[in-house]
Amino acid sequence: MKKKIHSRLLKRLLIFVYILLFTNHLSFGQTTANFGSSITANGCEIATYQFIDQSVTGTTPVNPSTTYYTWDFGNGNGVVRSLGSSADIYNPSATYGASGQYNVRLTIDFGDAGNPGTPYTVTNQITVYKPSIPDFSAVSQVGCAPFSASFIDDTDVSDVLVGDKYAWEWNFGDGTTYSSAQNPVHTYTNSGIYQVTLTLQTEAGGVTYCDGVKIKTGFITVQHAPTASFSVNLPACDLPFNALFTNTSIITASPSPAGVIDSYEWIFYDTDGVTQLGTSTNENGAYSYTALGTYPVKLRVSSNQGCESTKVISNAVVIN
Repeated sequence: MKKKIHSRLLKRLLIFVYILLFTNHLSFGQTTANFGSSITANGCEIATYQFIDQSVTGTTPVNPSTTYYTWDFGNGNGVVRSLGSSADIYNPSATYGASGQYNVRLTIDFGDAGNPGTPYTVTNQITVYKPSIPDFSAVSQVGCAPFSASFIDDTDVSDVLVGDKYAWEWNFGDGTTYSSAQNPVHTYTNSGIYQVTLTLQTEAGGVTYCDGVKIKTGFITVQHAPTASFSVNLPACDLPFNALFTNTSIITASPSPAGVIDSYEWIFYDTDGVTQLGTSTNENGAYSYTALGTYPVKLRVSSNQGCESTKVISNAVVIN
């Protein structure tokens, strides 16, 4: 009888121990090492990262005071296995002095000072960014004043160490700047040769940005443009009236080389303003009118660089 009772008690004890172990397994679950990271200073070519322990057993965060931490920051430095008795052990920071991608490894265990327990390890990657190498182009680099230049940002940011584009600042070389436009259009009012500078900001982790600069000297050439004008020997009192037109067109001389007007086109219209009575390519025009009326005249002048200007006077010649 005693043996039966003893056997029953032993079975119950084994069942209790099994239930206890099973319950503990469900309660604590599997241990997983993990951590988060964020940049706390700088971020471009140098950076300080803060690491936050996110290790759990089951769904419960591990207790730092009973957990040993070993960190390898990937920068040649690390933390020797230490009990998480202070925040700088389980939530440490590390500084990186060059751009690149770094593998950071955390190992935790629940042993004691001299006898490490089962290690749990995780490796995450962090990035220290670098500036972009900006580049840009223009739809046309040469034009006549006033010249509207259309600029295009051609910067390549496919490198994993270069963040996304964030902001643009253009210096057009004529005393004006333009910000926050990726592909701006700028009008140059004066002739000359202009240097253009693009400063491109790219993301560097959220605390700061990387600045890349591209300077192109002599990038835009604005050519001298003429201004057409003329006068005529009025008044006209008799028929036929021999009108003499004096070219008074001008073109700027500075900066060097000076602009030169090298072609002229005169058109002498009938009173309807459509029918052409005559034309001339001389510097100064002339035409003989044989009937009363009001006659329009047009002068088109062109420079040696291909810049043009046109002047139309609808009542250039009035014969009463």
